[in-house]
Amino acid sequence: MLDTDCKTTFNTAATLYAEIRPGYPETLISDIVTFSGVHPPARILEVGCGTGIATRPFAERGYTLLCLDIGADLIAVAQENLNQFPKVSFVREVFEAGVPNGPFPLVISATAFHW
Repeated sequence: MLDTDCKTTFNTAATLYAEIRPGYPETLISDIVTFSGVHPPARILEVGCGTGIATRPFAERGYTLLCLDIGADLIAVAQENLNQFPKVSFVREVFEAGVPNGPFPLVISATAFHW
């Protein structure tokens, strides 16, 4: 049985989370791109996108992203933060329910799996 209390904690403070959560180093994003060998406009599945902090650097590079999260408030903030990227879409769903509209040559998850 999954502990949904921990999994939904950040949704209760989505705006605050977006304000205080640091981004990810450019070197990390570049390494993911280099080591994966996946190039834009390839599709990326992001598991637990939260407010889109890790989503943005991939969107800026021209990738097509399908972003999953279980928090409606987190997704709302992410949609607002990333509305200038038409190739980014969001689905409110748990990863364990199955991957919609696959396949994806790259799956990323910045900080969600430990929850």
